[in-house]
Amino acid sequence: REQFGGSVGGPIKRDRAWWFVSTEYRNQGHAVSVGERNFAADSIIGSSGPAFVHDYLLTGRVDFKPTTQDSLAVRYIFNRSLDIDNGSLRKPQGTAANRQSSLNRFNSPLVDWTRVISPQVVNSLIFHGDWFLNSIPAFSPDNPVTNPLGLAAGNEIRFPSLQDGANFRIPQSTKFKRYQIRDTLSWVMGSHTLRFGGEWQHLDTYALFDLYGSGSIFTTEDFAGDVCRHGSVSAALCDRNQDGSVNDLDIPIALALQSAAPTRPPVVPFYPNSYFGAFIQDDWKAKSNLTLNLGLRWEVDDVLGDASNLHKCPTLTDPDNTCEFIENVLGTHEGKDLKQFGPRLGFAWDPLKHGETVIRGGYGIYFDRVVTEVPLLEALLNGRILPLAAFGGSTCHNLFNPGGPAADCSATPVPGSFQPVFDGTPGSPATPTLASPFTGGGSVFGIGINHIDNKAKHPYVQQFTLGLQQQVGQNWVVSADGIHNFGQRFILGRLLRSTTSSSPDVTCTNGFDPCTVTDPLTGRSDVVTEIQSVARSWYDALLVSLQKRPTGWRNLRWGFNVNYTLSKTFNYSNDDQIPFNGAEDAVNLIFRSNNLELEKGYSPTDERHRLVLYGVVELPWNLAISPIWTFSSHVPMDSSVPALNARLPILKRNALGREISNGAELNNAIDVWNALPVCSGVNQIPCHAGPILGHVDPNRHFGDDFNSLDLRVTKSWTLFGEQKFQFIGEVFNLFNIANIRGFNNNNYSGFLNDITSPEFNKPLRTAGGFFGSGGPRAFQFALRYAF
Repeated sequence: REQFGGSVGGPIKRDRAWWFVSTEYRNQGHAVSVGERNFAADSIIGSSGPAFVHDYLLTGRVDFKPTTQDSLAVRYIFNRSLDIDNGSLRKPQGTAANRQSSLNRFNSPLVDWTRVISPQVVNSLIFHGDWFLNSIPAFSPDNPVTNPLGLAAGNEIRFPSLQDGANFRIPQSTKFKRYQIRDTLSWVMGSHTLRFGGEWQHLDTYALFDLYGSGSIFTTEDFAGDVCRHGSVSAALCDRNQDGSVNDLDIPIALALQSAAPTRPPVVPFYPNSYFGAFIQDDWKAKSNLTLNLGLRWEVDDVLGDASNLHKCPTLTDPDNTCEFIENVLGTHEGKDLKQFGPRLGFAWDPLKHGETVIRGGYGIYFDRVVTEVPLLEALLNGRILPLAAFGGSTCHNLFNPGGPAADCSATPVPGSFQPVFDGTPGSPATPTLASPFTGGGSVFGIGINHIDNKAKHPYVQQFTLGLQQQVGQNWVVSADGIHNFGQRFILGRLLRSTTSSSPDVTCTNGFDPCTVTDPLTGRSDVVTEIQSVARSWYDALLVSLQKRPTGWRNLRWGFNVNYTLSKTFNYSNDDQIPFNGAEDAVNLIFRSNNLELEKGYSPTDERHRLVLYGVVELPWNLAISPIWTFSSHVPMDSSVPALNARLPILKRNALGREISNGAELNNAIDVWNALPVCSGVNQIPCHAGPILGHVDPNRHFGDDFNSLDLRVTKSWTLFGEQKFQFIGEVFNLFNIANIRGFNNNNYSGFLNDITSPEFNKPLRTAGGFFGSGGPRAFQFALRYAF
């Protein structure tokens, strides 16, 4: 990694105008963690794929004082970056072919006019603009690695434990432009400092999204013969195409998906969004030892279904991408929420009046902005712009009973009596295989219609804090703070199961099974993902810190901070605002239920304990040593069962490493699951579905603690009075401890979480990738010159 830059500035006119320019360039050649199929060992191994980051940043600023009461600041920022990274993953790992290249370009001017109206009153008026582009083109090379070579060229293959080939979410692109005006007035009135103001924002954004444009093939095995090896029978019995070899041509296909968009790549026109907010705040010195902070904020925007292009269509039988037919069927949003008032209350009290003790606390309601991807999803996933073609999977029969009933291609062979083979003639299957995956009787269907619930609201969090800080002697400060956050109305995509709509185009049966909507234009029926404000979140924490101020002698000074956090987190989804990938409904679909509480579980990033120690030691000869030691307990892991397309349904989300701490406890849960009655009716909680699950190694323990020591050494020289030269050396993860962590919310633990795989709980990735905190030991050297 090479990084260089500098800044320079000075007066344009003494005491009236100044200029400043800063620039920086980062050129990083590295790698990303990927998986790779090892055909010699029939195993998926960890590997790396080449990657880079080219990042340029420019900042320019001019300050001008036209009068003694007025100040004007103009700032401009430009950023351009090009990088390669992992693509969007739905499996624990992706291969090198599944990577993506991303271009980001950002321009932002800002003008700030500050006027001193009187010694007690100051006003600030700001104009701010943003123009942003993100472009992710098709990646090359993107062919999956197969045996024999050349199978499914240009497609994506979803093996149970690996995602190979061209990623299903590219190409894609996003643009937005935003304008912001904000005004703030500060007024000192005796013991009160009042601040009040308002803010207006308007943005336009658009999206290009060729979902499943590459075509994705879902297989039942990582390697041909997995079923035979797991069943302890000869791998030769898994020669399903009967050509005398067991290779990728023998892997059964579950299904294949490919874009059937009438116009490719699908594009959503610019989507407008307007926002307005206002606030008033008072910092009140009520007594010499008591300060109160009182405030109220109000805000409103139209992101949830109120913008101009999310409206009913004049007719349902004519193609028209400037409207949404689902609004005709399910109704429109009820309009802007004008009741978004967020009160804030805080206090700081010195009960002893010695200036060494502070008792502090506060309460506030904080509304969250809803990202514009939510309405863009309704505009794009409307059943018309982005339909998919689904192709059936492989079909088999029993070699020993060719005219008998169909056989499960993934069933374990029984020597001499049962051996699933592909339909067709030996060596020439008449069924989809990786040689011809898109031949299984294709049918076009909608990817699922997204609709913003008519009563959807903005999420908000209530936060409570209470703490104590105490100075001990002259140089020590200790503090402890308790925090409770309760989030409500978080956005969650759930399948529509009931409606009050009287439209003949929507059909709901019993309140538990998903409703279907039939498009009058195409005649296709599809389920609806209703974007609802129903999720909640909980965060409780105790924060304890100990600070020693720098003390010592002329040539030896030292100080440090120690921070410890004890916390727990629960929520209803592994993501915040855009989790609409079906995981939130998988267990409810198995039980044919409609119980959101089944999804309450642990956050994938939940750490019960976290300890950070950092400090500075100043030594003779202008040397300084700055260590940072970070330790945290392990994060939880989910219990994935690919055959169910869900976790083990009787366990909470991300229960491994929390309620289930080892393999023996997981086996007990598996036994309970296997003994349940088979699911046969509506709202049967719990019940058993899918195959009987086997045990895992009872001695396995789940999770890996994080432990990393980073160190910086700085040597300084003073040259010719005001000139300063510094040499900086840094080492990350000094002791090279392997910290296992993932990088996406599908599996943040970093371990293979498929409890049916023989490689279950296998480490997949280290924290931070290659140049990140807790990753492999890395060194960095820098020179700095100031004049």
